[in-house]
Amino acid sequence: MEEITKSLTSLEKQIEDAKRNVAVQEGRKTETLSQLKNEFSLETIDEAAAEEERENQEFQDLEKEIRREFSALKEKYHW
Repeated sequence: MEEITKSLTSLEKQIEDAKRNVAVQEGRKTETLSQLKNEFSLETIDEAAAEEERENQEFQDLEKEIRREFSALKEKYHW
């Protein structure tokens, strides 16, 4: 009987720890969504992912343009 009581007590502690962890994670999620809305006018994680993809593509395009123009300058001034 004592072993069963210990097992149940251990399971109860694990459940309480899991509940606390879920509450912390929910708080973090709420805070993150609030920041997305306030700082970037985004409502969801999916919107943030799409914006990240768009920003990454824009960055890559700008990087290509800089490299292209740098090469043109090197050719023009024979570096």
